[in-house]
Amino acid sequence: MNEISYILGFIRAKNAEKRGYFRLKDYRAFTELASKYFKLSVKLVGKYPMIYFSKKELDKLKENTKIDYAQYIAGIIDAKAYINPKKRIIRISGKKDFLDETKKLLEKLEIPARIRKLGKYQCLEIEGLFRCSLVYKRIPCRIKKDKIKKCLEYQVYGPEGRAGE
Repeated sequence: MNEISYILGFIRAKNAEKRGYFRLKDYRAFTELASKYFKLSVKLVGKYPMIYFSKKELDKLKENTKIDYAQYIAGIIDAKAYINPKKRIIRISGKKDFLDETKKLLEKLEIPARIRKLGKYQCLEIEGLFRCSLVYKRIPCRIKKDKIKKCLEYQVYGPEGRAGE
């Protein structure tokens, strides 16, 4: 597995490339993985810890890495996606350019997605049993893999007790 692509996708989703830091509730798994490739420091600021990293080291890592699209998208999904198993939807919110970039990468992996406007916000949606199954099969998520699997297993029962929507 190309762990560096995963890390770069995770940091890109947190919009932390220029800042050099981001907040992360459950930081241990990510810091264990990322500390293999560059220095990180964790400081408790408020409720959730802040992860600090060197932007120069990140830039060197980017220059010397051929991006694995599936791993990169896995990092984005693990960092930013909202998953609703009942509605079978994976939703990633963010700025238009970030969503367009993510959609193009999903298209390269032959996973259909659409960008919707929800009020004043925009989000990228992967919706339905078939599309969620493509994400489950083609994208090696680490943190949210089980939740995506629930999208495939969830059954909606009608008044007669039969599956259906």
